[in-house]
Amino acid sequence: MKTKTHQFAVVTFVLVCFLILFSCKKNSTDEDNIVIYDDDRPLPYQYTDWMANLPDSILLSQITLPGTHDCAADNHSGGVPSGSHWCVVCQDFRFSNQLLLGVRWFDVRYDNVDDRLHHSYFVLSRSLDNIICDARDFLSSHPTETVVFLIKKEYGGSTDGTFSDKVWSIIQKYSSTLFYQDDNLPTLGDVRGKIVIATHDDSNRNGHLLGPNYSWPDNTELFYGYTTSFTYYVQDHFSINHVSYGAKSNEIRALIDISVGYPDPHRVDLNYTSAEKDAEATSIKTVAHNINGNIRDYLLANSEWRRCGALMLNYAGGSDDNLCYPDLVRLIIQHNEFPHVNIGNQTWMGSNLTVTKYANGDAIQKVTDPNEWQNLISGAYCEYNNVGNSYGNLYNWYAVTDPRGLAPAGWHVPSSAEWDELIQFAGGTSMAGFNLKDVGTLHWWQDLGIDAYFFRAFPGGQRDGTGTFGSVGESGFWWCSSAINSSNAINYWMNFDNTAVIQQTNLKTSGYTVRCIKD
Repeated sequence: MKTKTHQFAVVTFVLVCFLILFSCKKNSTDEDNIVIYDDDRPLPYQYTDWMANLPDSILLSQITLPGTHDCAADNHSGGVPSGSHWCVVCQDFRFSNQLLLGVRWFDVRYDNVDDRLHHSYFVLSRSLDNIICDARDFLSSHPTETVVFLIKKEYGGSTDGTFSDKVWSIIQKYSSTLFYQDDNLPTLGDVRGKIVIATHDDSNRNGHLLGPNYSWPDNTELFYGYTTSFTYYVQDHFSINHVSYGAKSNEIRALIDISVGYPDPHRVDLNYTSAEKDAEATSIKTVAHNINGNIRDYLLANSEWRRCGALMLNYAGGSDDNLCYPDLVRLIIQHNEFPHVNIGNQTWMGSNLTVTKYANGDAIQKVTDPNEWQNLISGAYCEYNNVGNSYGNLYNWYAVTDPRGLAPAGWHVPSSAEWDELIQFAGGTSMAGFNLKDVGTLHWWQDLGIDAYFFRAFPGGQRDGTGTFGSVGESGFWWCSSAINSSNAINYWMNFDNTAVIQQTNLKTSGYTVRCIKD
């Protein structure tokens, strides 16, 4: 008896150890520090702290936000029934990986009866508790960020207030500082490190404070609604059984146009790119491939647009078989205006200088005449072709190093060592241009950049030492503060036809753009 009892204890101990080991198994990272899950492929990129580049004062409605439709219906951990993947799976990456990608608005579909997240009547493996825990852990490590949960009653959710009771009871298990539950539109500073709670079609809340309640007609092409404190547009035309991909894409583009063209700071624009063609037995992935590609092209063609609303995606981060584009989340984030960007251990301005006065308030001499320009030995600036563009002013090197200071307070013109540090972090001399250039061909003659760090390097051209303008669209030139001799100084150059950033030496009378770095 003793032997059997001992054997049973040993077997039990081994089994418990195995379960503990399995349940506590840690994620691994690859050489680029990208998190790899055993059942998710490596992430194509991570934007864990991108909101750190935005000011506290900006309203949440003014941020272009990547979102996911049906965030828990993922391919690997969603618990989707066998044979149903084609009509249920909306994401390849699990929720925690969607956070790492940079997604910040989540479509959360909850059934309070079975306490599980759903896709229609399909029961998924995750609970509301599960994803709150994931979001809490993420925000603890990335306190500059916020995430929005738009919680919808799905399938068995009741209408007598018990749905709100259950959601409320789950929220009460956590620290009250984890959530923002007010009806008012918050600023980013109000909600950094918090989960913003909102509901979808929850008309009976039993007095619980669960944020704003959004409500719109089923399958709407465009709906205008309001809460007690703000208005909203919604495009959620999800059933396109008899509608072309182009027609659905046009509806998405129409709301983007409204978001950009009529930027009401107190209006939320919620734009679902998700759709399905169930009647034609077309997989959600195939639909996403067609629609995401159209929207990707539209955003690339209008890379200067800002405040494009919240764009709710299927297959955010792409698909395992590469059918769906992986870069759409990054592209959506790039449609924000970043006053500064954190790159490695440095903080850079988000755009080139346009100042016309030195830091002490004295005016910088503006010189338009080419003969006068080429003979200067003091600071001066001009606009490209003397009419200007969106790429910043052109300064000679004497303005860069004028003791009155070209850079605003708290900033300075970088040295060659600081530029070299940026280049090394961004992939080295041969690849830094690829990671720093603005995306698409709206500005550069060729599309050889992904703007991985939101630096937005533009082809601002130059005014050479003879006073002649040239190279806009073709090349970008940036001064640093380091000189070579009495006549020449160092600048950095990117060209349209390659991915490099090259250090050059040119005349101090040349006119180049300037990008400042934080003191």
